[in-house]
Amino acid sequence: MTKLVIFDWGGVIENHTDPDYGWNALTKNIIKRLSDNRSTELKVWSTFEKDGETVPICSVNNKEDFYKWIDYVALKNGFDNDKAKFFKVYHEEYKKIYYYKGVVNYIHSLRGKCLVGILSNLLMVDKERLDEQVDFKYIDKLFLSFELGMVKPNLEIYKKVEELSGINASDILFIDDRIENIRAAALCGWHVLQATGEDLELIKNTVNDFIEK
Repeated sequence: MTKLVIFDWGGVIENHTDPDYGWNALTKNIIKRLSDNRSTELKVWSTFEKDGETVPICSVNNKEDFYKWIDYVALKNGFDNDKAKFFKVYHEEYKKIYYYKGVVNYIHSLRGKCLVGILSNLLMVDKERLDEQVDFKYIDKLFLSFELGMVKPNLEIYKKVEELSGINASDILFIDDRIENIRAAALCGWHVLQATGEDLELIKNTVNDFIEK
C-alpha cells in the first residue's frame, strides 16, 4: 500500500458547527460555566502571547505554556484560573460534541485498502477525545500539530508529513474543510478534497477513485 489518505479532524470527523453539540457551542458552554459573564471571547481560545509573539495554542506541547494559556483565557473571559476546575469542565463539555460516525466507519473500512492518516490542529488535551472517536488502531499515520510544533496551513507541516510518512506527495490525498488548508496541501503536490463530514458520499467517491488510480 503506497497511497495515503489523510483526514482532517475538526469539520471532517468532529462537527464544529452543530448549533447545540458542535465545537463553537460547547466552547461557549465551557466559558459560561466558568464565568459569570454572559459574553464569551472565543478568539483567545486559539492563541496566546508568549515572549511578545502570538502563538497558536495547538502548537504547544509543554504543560508550562499550556497552563499560561489557561491563565490567558481565564483573564480574557473573566473567570478563575483554577486548573482542576478548568480541565473538569473542558472534558465534560467536549465529551458531548457531535462527530460523524459515518465518516469514522468509512475510515475503519479503508483498512487494508490504503494507508490512513489524520492531520489536525489540536490541543494537547484533545488527543484522548480523538482516540475515543476514531480508535487509533485504525490509523496508520497520526500527525498532530502539538506534537509536530507547527500548524496548518504552514507549508512546513505538509513537508514534515511527507518526511515522516515516507509517502510521495503525488500518492497523498488530503481531506479538509478549510480552503486555506486545502490550498497549502495542493501547493505541495498533494491531491486534495474540500469537504465536511456532511459530504460522506463525496468523500467515499473521491477516496475510492484515488485508491483505484
